[in-house]
Amino acid sequence: MAGVFVGGFIGWALDQWLDTRFFIVVFLFLGIAAGFLNVIREAQRMGDK
Repeated sequence: MAGVFVGGFIGWALDQWLDTRFFIVVFLFLGIAAGFLNVIREAQRMGDK
């Protein structure tokens, strides 16, 4: 969940700085992907126990 917020904030900050609307979408998707990877890693770790 934190990855989505951090990615969204970084994208928003870059968009504000560069006066665009592109980076928020890119960084939100990167944050979502990072969240999925964390869920997969945690599920694998729980399966190993």
